[in-house]
Amino acid sequence: MKKIISIIALSLLIASCGESKKDAAYATQRLLDSVNSVNAINRAVDSVKQINNSTAVHNKTVNGTTSTQKKKMSNTTKGALIGAGAGIVTGAAAGAIIDKNDPKKGAVVGGLIGGAIGSGVGLGVGQKKDKKATTTQTK
Repeated sequence: MKKIISIIALSLLIASCGESKKDAAYATQRLLDSVNSVNAINRAVDSVKQINNSTAVHNKTVNGTTSTQKKKMSNTTKGALIGAGAGIVTGAAAGAIIDKNDPKKGAVVGGLIGGAIGSGVGLGVGQKKDKKATTTQTK
């Protein structure tokens, strides 16, 4: 992560050599916004991992023996979460770039639209994986 930030900062510094202070400040703000977006995605991924690790344990008794089975997150849920995260970041970046007059507003609108589309696409992909896994188990 430090290497990525260093590379981005160095490229920003090189790119802003001929720019005015206002342009450099704007570019720095965009860099910080993108780093914050990446951090938000990392937090979302960590929370998904934490949820995955702390799901309820179910006990089953079969013929007098007890076995524990950990409940896993479905592919549908995983797909929706991953799609939403990717959509938010992509939409926010695209919105900030497209709306030159008010990049913050563009980032918010783009993030909302991207999150909705990304979660829908991820949901569809996850459902397809769940359906495929179900048909494979029944054979």
